[in-house]
Amino acid sequence: MNQRLGFLLLLTTLSISPAAAESRLLVVNKDDHSLSILNAKTGSTLHEIEVGGGPHEVVAQGCDWAAVSNYGGARGNAVTLVDPRSGRITGRLQLPQGAGPHGLAITGGGALLISAEGVGQLLVSDEQRQKVAQSIATEARVSHMVVGDGQRAYLSNIGSGSVTVIDLAGGKIIKQISTGAEAEGIALIQNRDELWVSNRADDNISIIDTGTLEIVATLSSRGVPIRISLSPDQRWAAVSNAASSSVSIFDVATRELLQTIKLDGPGGLGGLFGSRGATPIGTTFSTDGSRLFVALTRANAVAVISTDSWKETARWSVGDNPDGLAYIDC
Repeated sequence: MNQRLGFLLLLTTLSISPAAAESRLLVVNKDDHSLSILNAKTGSTLHEIEVGGGPHEVVAQGCDWAAVSNYGGARGNAVTLVDPRSGRITGRLQLPQGAGPHGLAITGGGALLISAEGVGQLLVSDEQRQKVAQSIATEARVSHMVVGDGQRAYLSNIGSGSVTVIDLAGGKIIKQISTGAEAEGIALIQNRDELWVSNRADDNISIIDTGTLEIVATLSSRGVPIRISLSPDQRWAAVSNAASSSVSIFDVATRELLQTIKLDGPGGLGGLFGSRGATPIGTTFSTDGSRLFVALTRANAVAVISTDSWKETARWSVGDNPDGLAYIDC
């Protein structure tokens, strides 16, 4: 009897437990000034939040909090903090006037690294994300995206065609690395001590050894390579090519091009970078690496791609002009 009761109690507990597997996809919609939070299994909208100020990028610390950069056409001066479970705004990190925050990264302690394009600075928040604790000049033009490893920050500079390497503890520049015209996409492969940077006007990717801070290889990715994201195991690198409406999939270890995925969309020449198609920008992988999500800016949609076949399996409607993406498991 006790065993039967225990079994029934277990079934009851399982049936009323929260849906821990409700993974979420966060999508920034630039022209709607909003953040969409989707059920990452079905694509249904869980929350639609007005975050204001021309949002461009989003990062998340699991399901605890997310941050959205209010770029505002390089005139914004805030980062909006959101609870991804409830869909509520929990605060705003105020930045210098005209900061133009764009790229975001999270340090090990939970502080934010912010590329402030409008003032040419790397801004570092305190670990409570309530104020700017550090401001470091990049000494480069149009510092757009940022990644970090806890000791260093790396910023891609569109205007200078370079990467700025900053020592966070010392608050100083270690090196400026010339990569190629309009360096923008950036990804840090820590298990290989490599930094990948996409030079969108040169249609290529520079691979930098983070030990020597020298370029060790250059890969072709045609059609304005604009973003780079890594699978959770850092096995694959996905590069979105805005003008050719495609995504290049590279094997990180061998640096070989595995697949080029075409993404159909609005026809006719026009739109961002003269794209003839859906114009993929932001990308992110699911935490189990089984799916790749791609924001299609001109199609107002997100493409869902299976990493088993590298085929598009679904397309979800979102807001106007989607860009930055983040994936979390709640």
